[in-house]
Amino acid sequence: MNCFSCVCMTFLVVVAFGAAVEAGDALFFREDTRDIPPALPITQEHVSNPALTLGLYGPGKTGIKKSYHETAKSDPHYIWSGQCKGKWAFAFAKKGAPADLTDDDAQIRMSTKNYGRTVYVILKTPDGWLISNQGAGASKDWRRIILRISDMSWSKLDIDTVTRGERIKKANLKRITEIGVTDLKPGGGSRACSRVDWIEVWLRMPKQRMHAVRAADGYQFYDGDRPVLFYHTGTNTYKGTHARASYVHPLTGLDGEVLTEDFPDDHLHHRGIFWAWHQMTVGGKSVGDHWACQTIVWDARESGVIESPAGSTAVKATVHLKSPKYKNGKEAFLQETVTIRAHRIVDQSRAIDFTIALKSLVDAEVKIGGAENDKGYGGFSTRIVMPSDLSMTGPKGAVTPKRTPVAAGEWLNFAGTFGKNKSAIAVLVHPDNPGYPQPWILRKKGSAQNAVYPGRHAVTVPKDKPLVLRYRLLLHKQADLTKEHAKLKDWK
Repeated sequence: MNCFSCVCMTFLVVVAFGAAVEAGDALFFREDTRDIPPALPITQEHVSNPALTLGLYGPGKTGIKKSYHETAKSDPHYIWSGQCKGKWAFAFAKKGAPADLTDDDAQIRMSTKNYGRTVYVILKTPDGWLISNQGAGASKDWRRIILRISDMSWSKLDIDTVTRGERIKKANLKRITEIGVTDLKPGGGSRACSRVDWIEVWLRMPKQRMHAVRAADGYQFYDGDRPVLFYHTGTNTYKGTHARASYVHPLTGLDGEVLTEDFPDDHLHHRGIFWAWHQMTVGGKSVGDHWACQTIVWDARESGVIESPAGSTAVKATVHLKSPKYKNGKEAFLQETVTIRAHRIVDQSRAIDFTIALKSLVDAEVKIGGAENDKGYGGFSTRIVMPSDLSMTGPKGAVTPKRTPVAAGEWLNFAGTFGKNKSAIAVLVHPDNPGYPQPWILRKKGSAQNAVYPGRHAVTVPKDKPLVLRYRLLLHKQADLTKEHAKLKDWK
C-alpha cells in the first residue's frame, strides 16, 4: 500500500482479496498482488486472491512485470508495463462467478501511477471484449481512482492485438467473466509506463456506509467510497530494515488529505499511528527495541472485521511479538490484541477508537517501558504531517513543547493547514488508562507526538489478564474537545 490522493473519475479496473463482513457481497473482489520478489512476466503465484485467475494478453504480454523496489520508501508490490515490447493487457477471472455491473452504483477503485499513459478498463462480456473510453491518466505519485461504471462508455477491443475498435451504443454488462486493464501502448521504461498497485471491483455500494475491506497486507477502512485509514497487519521494510507492522498509514483527513507519514527521513522507524516501546524485556533480558523496529517480529495471527454499531466499522487483530533474542524467534513472548473502530463524520468530526490489549505469553516476567532517559517516550504515538502553522492546545490552552514530557492534560489538539484546508487532529486519552492523565512528548517538527506510558520505568505485562490502553483520535474542524473527552465514559 502507499500514500495516495483521492480522485473521482468515470472509469476503473479490477481485482481483489476477500471482502470484509460489512462489505458483504457488494465487493466482487480486491487484488493487491503478493509481497514476494518481482517476476517477469508476472505469474499466477503473485495473485493474492485465491478466487482469481490471472490472464495476460497482447504481443507484449511477456513484459508485464510484478515489480517492487526495496530502496523506495513504502513502495508497493505492483504490476508494471515498462518492459512490454508490444501492446499488453491483463485481466482477472473470478472462479465460477461472473460479475453483474449493471447497478447504478457499480464502480472500480484502484491505486495507480502512470507516466505518459492512460489506463483503461477492459471487460470480457457475453458479446466479446470491450474497452472503456475513459481512463486513469498520468500522475507523479500513487493516487487512488474511483471509476463509476454507469458514467463510462465503451468500444470493442481486439484482445489478441490489444487494439481499440468501433464505439458501441450500449454494453452488455450482465455477465462479465474477466476484468482488467491496458494502456494500449508498448512500454517505454520508467518514464513511459503504467503501474497498478491494487484494484477493487464493486457490484454496488455496501449497505453500511462505514465498511472495511480485507487486503493482502491489512484492512482498508471506507466511508462510502472515501478512504479513512489503512491498518497494516503485514510487515513493511525500507531497504530490508526498520520492519514494522500493526500500525495505521495512511490516515486520511476530512477533506481527503493524508495526515500521516511512514519511514520519514528524520526517523525511519516512525510510522503513522503506532504504539511502541523502547524497553521490551523477558526475564530481565532485553529482546529488542519495539519503538525503533530493532529485533522485533510482528506475527499477525488472526484478524477480521467485527460487528459494530451503525455508523461505524471495526477491525480486530491478534498479533504475536517474537524476537531472535528469545527462543531464537521461534516462540512469541507477548500478545497484542488491537481493535480499531472508525466512525462516520458527525458535525465535521470523525472519531477513530484504538484499544490495545497486551498480554504476556510466557512464565518469565515480560516488561515494557519507554526510553531509559528523562524523556521516557514510548506508548501511543502519531507521526503526523507537520504544517508550518501547527499549533498545540490542551485543556488549559496553548501548549509549548519541551525536550522532556509535558503535563498537558487528558487530550492534545494539533491544528494547522493540512493539505489545502485548515483542520485538526486531537488525541484523547481514556480515563481508565493506567497512568492517566499521561504526560506528552511533543515536537513542532521532525518527530512524533507521544502520549507517554509508562515512561522510563518499565511495567510488567500480566499473563492472566491484559494491560489495556485506549485512545480516541478525533479528526475535526472546531470540536469542543472538553465535551468530546467527556463522551469517553460511554466507551466501555
